[in-house]
This record gives sequence, structure tokens and C-alpha cells, in this order.
Amino acid sequence: MVCDSFNVNILLVSPDKKWVLAGTKEDDDLSPKVIYTESLTSPSEDEDPLCQSLPIVGCQAAVFIPTQPARLAVIHHNMGSREKTLIVFDISLKKTKYKSEILVQQVESFPLTLDFRSSNIFLEARDSSCIVLASGEKLWVYSLKGAKLASFEVHTMPISSVCVDCFRVVTASQDLSLRVLTWRNDRDKGMTLESQYHLLGGSHTMSSGFTHVACDYSSIVGSVSGKNGQDVLKAYSFTC
Repeated sequence: MVCDSFNVNILLVSPDKKWVLAGTKEDDDLSPKVIYTESLTSPSEDEDPLCQSLPIVGCQAAVFIPTQPARLAVIHHNMGSREKTLIVFDISLKKTKYKSEILVQQVESFPLTLDFRSSNIFLEARDSSCIVLASGEKLWVYSLKGAKLASFEVHTMPISSVCVDCFRVVTASQDLSLRVLTWRNDRDKGMTLESQYHLLGGSHTMSSGFTHVACDYSSIVGSVSGKNGQDVLKAYSFTC
């Protein structure tokens, strides 16, 4: 059991499907848990699923690193303060003759000296070199070593969804727009982002804003919440 009195609102699966992360943002005293997927899909009759709590509390956001499936980045509250820290863990499975156990090793940690005006934090990863954070109307790019590579004020109202791939970053917002940013290789900073353009989603007369966005190399799909209860999907395609 992850938590018995709160909603599980952090639920991630690693890119290789080997690990599951489950936790809650509703209680700052609870730790998220890493679960070995095979122990869920092929359980033993006499054993509970194999899981291990992360050595943190107050988890706010998390992401598995796409190019390193056993590497996990987590943002959490510091004990006794409102400051936040990003910690990177490596997850592994240790097998002996009589038992198996999950090992969690911290490999990086750095404070986030950012103005988080919203409690809703988005955390995504491009690869093992950089991660993307978003909160309120702002977006930041960090290296996994803690260097801030770029920052953008991308919207006039809070960001509601973020999609990251190896080509671009797309943010969706309650201001009924999508912002498209593309990756570029900076000689000094390495991989970073540059803002390209806005895509408008309509009028607030009929809609209350974008709620979700997804993209690939050729298209973007966004979900818009309708005030009449009828939500709308909006699709955009990239042309050469």
C-alpha cells in the first residue's frame, strides 16, 4: 500500500517498464515508493510486491530519465521550510540466493532557487543532460548537475500541461494558448531551448483553457475545457 488516506496522484512507469513510482502530493510526511513491476505482474503467492520508499518526503513532481530508465529525478519540500530540492536517484535490483531488494542511490542533489507561485509543478526530461520544470506562467531548463540553462515566461495564465520530446517542448495554459519551443545546442551551455511561436486555442467566451497537450515530431494535440461541458480536441500539424 502506498498511502491509505490520500489519493495516489504521482504515478509513473519507467521507460523500460521495469519500475513504477507511486506517491501522493497531499501529505508532506509521506514518501513515494518505487515498485518492481515484475512483482506486480507476476506476483508470488506468499510475498507482497517488491517495493522501496525513497528517502524523501513531500514529493511534488517526478520523472524517469528517458535515456537512463533506472534514473529518477524528484522535486520535494525541504523539511521545515517551503524551499524545494531536486534529487536524482539511481534504482537497481539486488538479488541474492534467498531474497531480492530494491536499492536506491542518490547521485545528484541541488536546491531550486525559483519563485514557485503555483503549487502545481511540472517536471519532464529530454535526456540525461537536461530537465524541464514549469510552474505558474514560467518554464525553466536545468542540467542534471543543477545549472540553470534557460528560463521563459511563456504564458499570461498558469501552465496546465507540458509535453517534452527530443525535438521540442510544448506548454499548454489556462490562457487558451500553446507555446512551442525547440531544442538547440548552445556552445557554452549545451542543450537549451529557444521560443518559437504561440498557437491560439479560441476564445474564453466558450472555453476555460487548455488542460492537456501531447506532441510528436509532426503534430500537436491539445484538449480544451469547454464552459458548456463539451471539451474540444484541437490538432495542429508541422509543415516544412
